[in-house]
Amino acid sequence: MQAAPPPPTTPCPSCGQPVATGSRFCPSCGASTSAAPPPPAPPSPPVPPAGASPDIRERVEQDRGALKRLQLLIPGFRAYRLGEDVRTADAILRIQVADRLAIAMQRLDSLRSEMARNGVVTGLTDIGSLRSEVQRMEGQIRHAEQGYTGISPAVRLTPEKLDRLYERDWSFLSSAEGVVGALKPIEDAVAVKDAAKIASLVNQLRGSVKDLENNFATRVMDVEKILQ
Repeated sequence: MQAAPPPPTTPCPSCGQPVATGSRFCPSCGASTSAAPPPPAPPSPPVPPAGASPDIRERVEQDRGALKRLQLLIPGFRAYRLGEDVRTADAILRIQVADRLAIAMQRLDSLRSEMARNGVVTGLTDIGSLRSEVQRMEGQIRHAEQGYTGISPAVRLTPEKLDRLYERDWSFLSSAEGVVGALKPIEDAVAVKDAAKIASLVNQLRGSVKDLENNFATRVMDVEKILQ
């Protein structure tokens, strides 16, 4: 006589042992067969590609876009909006750049004084002329609001135009940071009276000042094109 087939079973939601279909409790662990199964384990975090930098500052710069980078460098910087907010945001940006140049002028004055005291003549005349150039640009940028042909209070900006404007603003601000950043190496070279290095670094500073001048001129032209 053929044996009867075993009754169908289902795994216990608690211990996994077989439980006869219809049973309310597991014969192995006593758990209710109606208990909800345990939640799945959370997915493993993605493995960064080989050579990826763990520096969170790089992630911020890559992920947040030009507007967020501007807001990190300029506390209180607002997005361009309709109405007077457009001019307000533009003024905040230019004042921040001009303030950085004012700091650069103070450091150039201190640098010239130190060079004169220590008898370091290499680059002294060039530093003086660059200081005058930075002063000219500081005034031009700070007071550009009167007669500025770019942004008007009635302008409407599309997302595409905003992206272009923020990228241009970021380049403009970065070039001002470049002028300030170029001063520390010169100060260090003057401290040890390294004439050859001073001459080379002053040329680099001249390039940074020229880059800022070009960025400002390009920004004015780009703003006019963006807002057309």
